[in-house]
Amino acid sequence: MNKSLAFLLLLLPIAGQAQSFDAWTSSSSAGGSAEASPTTEVAAPAPRTAASGMGTGQSYDMVGRKAPVASVAMHANYMFQTSPYVGNRSFVGWSVVPTVYLQHGFGFQADFASLYMRSVVVGEKRLLIAAGPKYTFAPRSHFTPFVYGEGGMMRTTTKANNVADWNPVAKGGIGFDFKGVHGIGFQLIPGEYTGEKVEWRNQWNHSFSARAGIVFNLYK
Repeated sequence: MNKSLAFLLLLLPIAGQAQSFDAWTSSSSAGGSAEASPTTEVAAPAPRTAASGMGTGQSYDMVGRKAPVASVAMHANYMFQTSPYVGNRSFVGWSVVPTVYLQHGFGFQADFASLYMRSVVVGEKRLLIAAGPKYTFAPRSHFTPFVYGEGGMMRTTTKANNVADWNPVAKGGIGFDFKGVHGIGFQLIPGEYTGEKVEWRNQWNHSFSARAGIVFNLYK
């Protein structure tokens, strides 16, 4: 009996050491597995879309590379006119040109211009109303050359009398659009020809113009 009791007392410390060793090994294995498999994930960047650039200072056409569906240009004008019966004269004024773009670079524009003579007959004014086709090269680009042709009427008035003389005109020119941010750009027309048929004299006046101003492009 005494021998059996002494044998049990010897087994108790050995069992405690075995349990502590098992606990240490299990905690070590758990820590190693946690270090071996990290759970942190890095999110992939979201793809950039056309709409995502709307609030970053870039214009819609810059991000989406879209062609405008319409535009309105406002210019400061200079015109030099040759006349066989009065003499050469120059005009200054302004113009507004709304344009609707159809497809493949083709469009249709209207032209409203008001001009004031600076020499020869001071006080003479011209009001021009015309319309015609327009073709834009590379309409999705930021730099777009274009050509146009128009037909319409021009009214001439002077301070000396109240007579308004209407004459048919034909005109054409070449220009450039520089698209900027938020649909606003710059338009330059360095060369434009206008032929005016003076019906009461049965002859043509020839005019050469240049325009520059801002253009507002509209997109879908």
